[in-house]
Formats: sequence, structure tokens, C-alpha cells
Amino acid sequence: MDNNDNNEKVNFKKIGAEYIQSAIKKKEDFKLSKRSYIPSKAEVRCIDEKLSPLKSETDSETINPVTLPTKLLHRSSLPKREVKKDDVTVRKKLELTVSKNGMKQDSEGKQSNINMSENTKQKGRMEAQRKSDNHRKKEMKEDKIEEDVITETDSFLVVAAIDFGTSYSGYAFSSTNEHKKNPMLVTAKLWSSSQFKAVKTSTSILFDDKRRFHSFGFEAEDKYLRLLEDDDSNVEEWFYFSRFKMILYQNMNINTNTKLKDNQGKRMSALKVFSAAIGYMKADLLAMCYAKDSSIGQEHIRWVLTVPALWNDNAKTFMREAASRAGISNNSLVMALEPEAASLYCIEWMKGSDATELERGEKFLVLDAGGGTVDIAVHQIQENGRIRELNKASGGDWGGIKVDQEFKKLLKDIVGTDIFSELQKQYMSDYMDIFHSFERAKRRDFSIVGHGKVQLTFPNTINRLCLKTREKDVNELISENLKFKNNIRLVKDKLEIDLSLFKSLFAGAIYDIVNHLSILFRQSQVTDLTTIFMVGGYSECYLLQEAIRFKFNSLRVLIPPKSVLSVLKGAVLYGHSPRTFQSRISTFTYGIETTEPFRKGYPVDKKIFINGKSHCDKIFCIHVKDGEHVNLGKSVSKIYKTINPDQTHMEFIVFASIKRSPKFTDEDGCFQLGSLTVDVSKMSCNTYGEKQIKLELIYGGTELEAVATDTTTGKTSREHFALARAGHRC
Repeated sequence: MDNNDNNEKVNFKKIGAEYIQSAIKKKEDFKLSKRSYIPSKAEVRCIDEKLSPLKSETDSETINPVTLPTKLLHRSSLPKREVKKDDVTVRKKLELTVSKNGMKQDSEGKQSNINMSENTKQKGRMEAQRKSDNHRKKEMKEDKIEEDVITETDSFLVVAAIDFGTSYSGYAFSSTNEHKKNPMLVTAKLWSSSQFKAVKTSTSILFDDKRRFHSFGFEAEDKYLRLLEDDDSNVEEWFYFSRFKMILYQNMNINTNTKLKDNQGKRMSALKVFSAAIGYMKADLLAMCYAKDSSIGQEHIRWVLTVPALWNDNAKTFMREAASRAGISNNSLVMALEPEAASLYCIEWMKGSDATELERGEKFLVLDAGGGTVDIAVHQIQENGRIRELNKASGGDWGGIKVDQEFKKLLKDIVGTDIFSELQKQYMSDYMDIFHSFERAKRRDFSIVGHGKVQLTFPNTINRLCLKTREKDVNELISENLKFKNNIRLVKDKLEIDLSLFKSLFAGAIYDIVNHLSILFRQSQVTDLTTIFMVGGYSECYLLQEAIRFKFNSLRVLIPPKSVLSVLKGAVLYGHSPRTFQSRISTFTYGIETTEPFRKGYPVDKKIFINGKSHCDKIFCIHVKDGEHVNLGKSVSKIYKTINPDQTHMEFIVFASIKRSPKFTDEDGCFQLGSLTVDVSKMSCNTYGEKQIKLELIYGGTELEAVATDTTTGKTSREHFALARAGHRC
């Protein structure tokens, strides 16, 4: 059944309509920047007219663009590459050779010529005709540097951002008119749970026993708790996921086959889970946006999806695939790095605050502390007002979850692993009450009192379990533990923890953050930094704020109000002005897999034969190196030509490496990003019988992009690299 996960549909059109119907009954679900407006039933029906209907690929049912597509294209649909050492076949291979004819002068005046060859085996009656013509060679006529490829556009009326967090998620939007009047006029939803309201909802999602999407956020939490409390429910057959975003940081091999485990250990397609979560927020946002302005349709929206700077390209591509599956087209989607979005928000916030604004040339650091990871970026405002990245994004998995893990260890030490596990599985409502209470305590200001006790909710269920299993209550178990004897006690339904012990739960995560910053500040490009901005949910922790201010007391440390929304609202700002960032530092070395004539010193095991000549396989042809400054939109273009006049396809296979100067694509640290296949069957040949393609690898954005251009017609093909079915990270 798992194999069908990626082919199931989730009707977010229906969800969007249901959301507006529920909003009619519950006005507080909308929080608009200027007015509350609830659409009529007639306007609910108008949503279908505003959003262009599409036809399902699997049946004749008309579906809305917010419905998830039923199919996902991936690289397994392409022919496999084959190499025969006996000079018979080389499939989908790039060949790097030096031509004796047609030598070109590059930008440095040196002569260079790169050939690309391909042997593509075809079946049927066309096989004989094409068999001898499917080699290709790749000639670099020039290395042309182009900049400012990314352009602003006025074709959209609204920028809508989705901040998909580890612990909490949300969305926000603003119109172009609002942005021109005041960039800070950004509308964010106020989420409601059964107990409270919040500016973000929990990153939790629920699927029913048929693997169909049911609910997201607080609604998913509440429904799951009700199922657990209902003895007649089949809750064990439902799928409940929470805090599942961290798999994209922990699993470098993320691909379309990756599975997620729910809280009971059952597996489901990761792509299905992520796309359903994005799809829900998209449908919810569309309904809220339409309620505010009924003239807005999906075609008027530029979407922004936030991603941590620490993610590798596979994880970013996975999120783009999930967004595409949720009905957000690549052409309308922008990926924003979380610390960069926060940087834009902080700069804009300072204009209306009492803090002294940053000056041109001033350097500052953004500490984005979320639930899962802590992202750190160092930026500088240029003379033209744009922003330059000074240091490669860094950080680690030191977010709020790490403190939660320490708290879990403490509870297990008190009551035992078996009782804690039973509480988590059988009494989820009580389990969640404990951690909601702990989450609130993490944000308390303990600077007012240097000693005392911290009170946390502690349901009586735990005491009953201890009496049943241990024949001792919680206080008796605490008194037997020398570590906790004088530091913890249970008073009715409150667990009182000594402040010094409570602070020790934060020590590991805070140390990792402070130590990393201390090492970072020793680098020359960071020495004259003036300001630290703390953003993200975990930055609202006063213990973390206190540690940063104490250790780096010579710097200005600023925390914007509601810093948990800094990334989300900053992503909206980024969507309006994606060219604000002038340059970034490449986090990997990028290039194309090629072959070249075999020379002395090449490994013998990489020797292959093409047209009777020996070549070296798997050469890493470098385009940009790790650590290089890359201007936004900079592209390195090379001209490639076919070796046969009736060749039908050219494929460019893109690799990345954590090494600065890799020689071969199968070295440790190298991994394949994807490929761009170009149809050249209808191209006309030049006077030399060649078909020419200009390939541009565009850097400096939040993703690597490839653009192939037919040099005769100007027709382009553009790719963000579909994930390989078995992508790897060495």
C-alpha cells in the first residue's frame, strides 16, 4: 500500500470551502490587518470560479489547482545509463575531449574545446537508423558570465509565504499595494486550538485509516486526542505525524521513495505527508486571502516557501516537489532561506523602532533559532542598499527540540522509561499537556528571580501509573533518587523543579550555540560585526537571550517583537523584492559529469572506450567552487554541440560536492543533484552539421537552476533538477 501513497489525491478544494463555512460560524478564525470580513455562501461558490479548474490525469473529474497532482515525475522515468568497456555502448554520457579543429578563444584568451558524446539505444524500427548517430560531443565555445538573470515582475498582486517549521508552522501575505504603502503591512493568521490562540499552529498532520488527509495543526492534534480517548475508535489504523520536518536535515539521501514513521511506527510516503501539509496551508491561505479581497485568484499570487540555510540541495528540491504536488507551480514559487528572510524583516523593523538603523557597510549576524535547527548567517549592507553574504551559512541541530529531549530524559529518570512510554502511547492528552506547559516555561523571564522553583503541569495520571506499576507515588520515587531528592517535588498537579536544575536542561544546546558563535567571530570577515539579531521561536527563550548578551556584551543584541514571526513576515518581504540579496557564498562545489580522452595518471578503473578511443569516465567538470562568492543570478554559460546531425537528445547531469576541488563524481562527498534533458530532434544544424545548445548554470539563488537554450531559435528549457529515485550523499 505504501507504493500507492504518491498517487493518492487530497481534495484541498473541498477543504478550502469547508474552511470558509467554518469561518462563517467562527469569526475569530480570521484576523485581518484592517477589518474582519466573512464571505457569504455565494462568495464561497465563487472560489471555484476564481481558481482555474484543471482536469485530473487519471479520470475525467474536474479538480481545482489546489488539489494535489496524482503523479510525480522523477528521474527513474529516464533511460538508465550504461557503459560497456568494449566500445559498444555509452548511454547518457558527457565526453570531455580536445578537438583539433574549431578551437575557440575563452574569456582569458586560452584555447579550449570540450566535446560531449552520447549513445542512446532505441528500440523498434528506428533503432538501425539512430544507432550510429546517438553519440554526442560537448564543445565549450566560451565561458560567459551573466548576472541579474532574476528579474522583478509586476504580474502578481499578492505575495503569500508559508513558513513550514519543525515545531510550528504558519502563513502570511500582503498585496503589492500594501507593500508599497508600508512593507510591514503583512497579514498573518491567528490559529485557534481548543485551549488557546497562537500566531502559528503545530506542525502536526493526521490521515485517516484509508490514508486520506484529514486535518493539520491544532485541529489534527485535537482530533487525534479525541480518537485516543474513544475506546470504540480504530485510532491504531490512523496516521499521526508531528515535528516531521527534521527528516530533511537528518536524512541527506531524501528522495521520492523516502518514508516517514508516524507516532506509532507506521510508514507513509514523506512526499505525501509534506505535500498534504503544504496543500492544506495553501488552501487555507487562499480562502483567507479571498475573504479579504474577492478579486484575488491563484494566478495573481507569488508563493514563497521558507527553507533552512543548512539544508542541502536535495532537501530544497524535495520541498519544491512537495509544493508542486500541492498545486503550486514552479513559475510562481520562490524559495527563501530562513535567515535571509529574517534579515529583511529585522532591517525593515528597525526603521519603525527606537533602535538605530544599520548603516551602509555595516555587518550584522542573524541567529535564527527555531524548534529544530539554529541557522546563523552573516550579512553586510552594501552601498547600493542590497545585502551581501559574508560567511557561509552555518549552525546545527541545537533548536528548542534539543531542550525538550533533555526534559524527556528527566521525566524518564523520575518515573522510568516504561511508564513514560505508556503515558506517551495511552495518555497522549496528558503527555501533550506536560510539554505545552514546558514550552510556556521555556519563554519565562527568570532574570527577575535568581533562585526558586519552576512549576509545570503534571497530570495525576502519572501518579496513578507509578502506584500501579511501582507501588510508589511520584514523590517517593523522587526521594529515592539522589539527583532529584532536593530539587524536585510534586505538589497536587504541579511539578516543582528547582530553578538551577531547570536551567541545566538548556545548558547543552546553549553551549553549542555560544561556542559556535565564538569560533565564528574569530574569522576575519566577522571581526568588526556590530549587531546580532535573534529571531525564531527559540530566540524568545530568555535563558538563551541572557547567554548571548553575557558572552558577547560588546555587541548590540536585538530581538524583534514576536520574533517567532520574523522569518514568516520576512519571507513576504523577500517575495516582493527577491533581488535584495546581491551575493551569497556557495555551500558546495557544483559541476557536470563528463568524460575526456584518457591520459597518463588517470585511474585505470575509469577507462572506457568510445568509437575505438579510450576515455576517462566520471570527470567532475567544476563550474563553481565551495566558498566562492556568487552574485545573485550569476550564470556560467557554455556552448555544447552534438556529434551527429540527427541526434535527438542531450542530457546534462549535475553534481555537487562538499570538497572544494573534486576530480571525479564518485569521490566521497559527491552527490548527484539531477539532470536536464533537452530535446534536439527538431533543431536545425549549422554549416558544420552540428546542433548547438547553450547551457547556463545559474547560481546565487536559493537553488541551483539550469537553463538550456537553442542557439538557433532561442527556445529555452529550464530545470530545478527532479530528484533521483535513489539519490545519494556520500
